[in-house]
Amino acid sequence: MKDYVVGLDIGGTKLAAGLFDLNLKEISFIKCDTEAFRGGQVVVENCKAIVHQVLEKSGISRDRVASIGISSPGPLDTHTGIVTYVETIGWKNVPIRSIMEEEFNVSVVLENDANAAALAENVRGAGEGTKNMIYITVSTGVGSGIILEKKLYRGSHDAAGEFGHICIVPGGRPCGCGNRGCLQSYASGTALANAARAGITAGENSAILLKAGGIPEKIHAFQVEEAAKENDAFAIKLWEEMGYHLGLGISILVQLFDPDRIVIGGGMSRAWDLFYGSMMESVRSNTYEVLSENLQVVPALLGDKAGVFGAATLGIAIV
Repeated sequence: MKDYVVGLDIGGTKLAAGLFDLNLKEISFIKCDTEAFRGGQVVVENCKAIVHQVLEKSGISRDRVASIGISSPGPLDTHTGIVTYVETIGWKNVPIRSIMEEEFNVSVVLENDANAAALAENVRGAGEGTKNMIYITVSTGVGSGIILEKKLYRGSHDAAGEFGHICIVPGGRPCGCGNRGCLQSYASGTALANAARAGITAGENSAILLKAGGIPEKIHAFQVEEAAKENDAFAIKLWEEMGYHLGLGISILVQLFDPDRIVIGGGMSRAWDLFYGSMMESVRSNTYEVLSENLQVVPALLGDKAGVFGAATLGIAIV
């Protein structure tokens, strides 16, 4: 009997895998380093290894696995199962679906990581019970997954939800995508750290520098968070500015999709209290009142398991 599925979440620094029954009950869960610094082929081998390990941990035999769902950074093609290009893990045109199908002799489904997390939060997380929901991940970069009428919306080229590359400041800060003024350049962990370094280099007096050992190049979002929680004025200002810009982007999504709820996850969401106020003020001031007055914006619930849950949910769908 094939009555289990595996969810595999591929990240730039961590891999995670979970074994679930067909009711999405977690049986076992495991994480390990991606080891991307060792090259793309090592990442492929680690993907195989962690699935074997999560099965061994559970004691469930491989022949009881009905499918594997994979959550991966993109761009990727869900139809061919190929990850087109992910610089952080050294992948270019990697046919991860066929690789895993050959290794485990089961059906495999591939999905963009933000989409998988959106699906998970809609089924079992902070978006449960909603028909129209948008999941936003705010971390090193910014992405989103869109649920419309309880269905994942991928767009014509599997590219829907590139929220981080909405232009909110024409001609503004440069973005890694090659354009300028992208939301990701104003409302991400990378953007927050860059703004902190720039301010301190220009003479801002802040505890952020002390927390980074006195070396501006070592400033990361975590130190900005720590300083703000200790009432450092410059750090608080940076978080409020991030919230404003994130809210500006969200207002665009609200007016396009009129969602019931927006769920925000990713590493930056742990500092919810530092940016929520300015974010919501920005949403309300840039959105029709009829759309914003009943809008719910809430933190994600599934944390670092969202990708695994979402991948497993997709795996169940093809059983």
